Amino acid sequence: MTMTTDTGANADIRARWFVRALWLIAAAIAVGVGSVGLVTFARFTGEGVVPMGAAWSDDGQRVILQSPDEAALAAGVQPGDVLVGINGIPVGSRVERRHLPAVVSAPLGDPVTFTVQHANATTQNITLTADMPRLALGRVFASIFGLSAARGLGITFEIALFAAFISVAALLSIRRRDNLMALLAAAALMTLGARSSAFHLALLQAYGEIGTPIMLTTAYPLVIIVGLYLLWFPIGHFRRRWEIAFFIVYSSVELVISLTSTIQIYYAVVPFFYITMVSLMVRRYRSEFSAVQRQQAKWLIIGVVLGVLGFFIPGAVNAYLGDAAYLTVYVFGRLLVVGVPITIAFAVFRYRLYEVDLVLNRGIVFGGVTGALGVAFVGVFGLLNAIFGGLLGADQDALAVALSTAAVILLYNPTRKRVQLLVDRRVFGLRIGMDAMRREQDWEHEPTKRINKRASNTIEIPKPDHNAALALTQIGGYTLQSILGRGGMGEVYHGEDHSTGRMAAIKILRGDMAHSQEFRARFEREAKTLSALDHPNIVQIISYGVEDERFYMVLEYIEGQTLAEYLSEHKPLSLERAVPLLSDVAAALDYAHSRQIVHRDVKPRNVMLRQTDDSLRAVLMDFGIVKWLDGTVSLGGALTDGQMIGTVDYAAPEQITAANEIDGRADIYALGVMAYAMLTGELPFKGNVGQIIFAHLQQPPPDPRNVNPMLSDATAGAIIRCLAKKPTARFQTAGAFVDMLKPVESLEVSA
Repeated sequence: MTMTTDTGANADIRARWFVRALWLIAAAIAVGVGSVGLVTFARFTGEGVVPMGAAWSDDGQRVILQSPDEAALAAGVQPGDVLVGINGIPVGSRVERRHLPAVVSAPLGDPVTFTVQHANATTQNITLTADMPRLALGRVFASIFGLSAARGLGITFEIALFAAFISVAALLSIRRRDNLMALLAAAALMTLGARSSAFHLALLQAYGEIGTPIMLTTAYPLVIIVGLYLLWFPIGHFRRRWEIAFFIVYSSVELVISLTSTIQIYYAVVPFFYITMVSLMVRRYRSEFSAVQRQQAKWLIIGVVLGVLGFFIPGAVNAYLGDAAYLTVYVFGRLLVVGVPITIAFAVFRYRLYEVDLVLNRGIVFGGVTGALGVAFVGVFGLLNAIFGGLLGADQDALAVALSTAAVILLYNPTRKRVQLLVDRRVFGLRIGMDAMRREQDWEHEPTKRINKRASNTIEIPKPDHNAALALTQIGGYTLQSILGRGGMGEVYHGEDHSTGRMAAIKILRGDMAHSQEFRARFEREAKTLSALDHPNIVQIISYGVEDERFYMVLEYIEGQTLAEYLSEHKPLSLERAVPLLSDVAAALDYAHSRQIVHRDVKPRNVMLRQTDDSLRAVLMDFGIVKWLDGTVSLGGALTDGQMIGTVDYAAPEQITAANEIDGRADIYALGVMAYAMLTGELPFKGNVGQIIFAHLQQPPPDPRNVNPMLSDATAGAIIRCLAKKPTARFQTAGAFVDMLKPVESLEVSA
């Protein structure tokens, strides 16, 4: 057993070093093609072509002009003529066999003199003008936008395409350099970006005499990397011995055909291997992947298919149908290739492919938005400067510049924030901005300062200069004795009734928030809601009001811990200890739902535990952000527009994306999250705010048995069903959920 384990560990180490070596090779290719190729391509964009459809003869000794254009035909060139020389220079070995360009190039607009030999063995010098951009994309741009725009558009497009590949590869390399498949994916993106770019084509055309080394240097690593990635996905190694044999045959055939055969044979044989590997990937996707892997891999497989089609379709068309047909499908093929980095990037930031940090991706998007706004505001500055200059006169240039600068400074930040909020809502599908959610989460996790009543019987009141509204010792007929807790909206005091000596919890709105109509409305909403509810598992309200502009609420005093505090000391709970507490909360929720009230913030911190003679009883607290489904309580306006409703860790998907569609099933989702945390000791979705949000929206609920194997199928199935993304797929009452946590028979686990 030890020998087998050691062998497996050594194989894993060798695989990691091999992948890292491939990554370094890919990075070197990307740097080389990206630098030298860009310079060469930029030079080529200033060159034009005379379409001739040139190709080597079967014996490899002559260049045959197969499809001259109309101008060449009018000048006397005939299909089948032999190209003898260009501008007096004989055509020789400088033009490499496989990579002979289908056109003959020269500086754009310059005359080119061709020496051709006709079928009757006579030779003729024919002068034509290179008036068509050399590279295919430039020809497409020229046909649409004209020659003057073709060069700039061509360079911009190729840089953007290459940058897309490199950016996603850099993201994977930086954030998941410890993940074998992420590094392999990054290497594949770098080599595919280099191989499919026009920079690579420019290198081949510029250095025809070393075309084979260039082709092998860029293409063969891509063959190895892509083959390994397709066969290893998603586990990072071969599954069966025949896959190793297949990979050896595939890589050998690629090398031999590339060196010895024609382009027609290459495109007849090689696609078979890629079709086989993609088919294997799709079969594994359907039969072997988990729900999470299927969700992450869906867009990745789409990207792989787009890349294979975009790479092979134009090449095959060129091999069998010639240059004219190739130009027709060239742009189509390039657009397919563009889909590779786009789909992988989408899989990364939308579905956390390879567990990449989502906020970084959001940062990349916002970085691009900020850069684009910067460019736009440069134009705004120029426009304002021209307007102010015209209004103020030529002698006030300095004042015009100052006014333009001030206007841009004043407008830039508000515009940037509005655009970022728009991106959060439209691109990431969030109802509110991520920054607002992060602030709410920070507020939620602010340490609660509690005072042990047994350790101190003194009155602890905030100093007047810190919070003048709370500098008091009596309110609403109660004497304040000590602080029970301090939260985001205010403080909760231990108070005693003047006349009866009854103990109560006095909740007082913070002084600064008392001036906010929104928070006053939220406070009043909670008081009116509690007044309408009467249930043993819901905290009871005694009275509420305003005294000297201080908003207060008198609640029954529950001596004990919150469920959050209890879990911090006893997690995870056994099913026998957890179910009674969950049953109490479920009873409270079902009662509230029957009164058309949705709590919207069910979590352990909002559950108090009351000690009885022989057990703990749960009491649901904090009804400050409830929703009345029948609209009987209207406090004017949407209290939470632009704010997070609830707590991110426990928020149902519809709370994040569509507040108006929330009903009681959002509370049931939160109860499922709470049950998961109670029985496993951890939350189902972890990470930063962005990761948690997109996990709620996109990731299948994790199986709690992965954390606590002692849970039964029935219990795990009930929790997973409770965490379904669609409300209709969840339990329709909280009680039904708790009833299903502990049946004797097994329950099939389904997401």
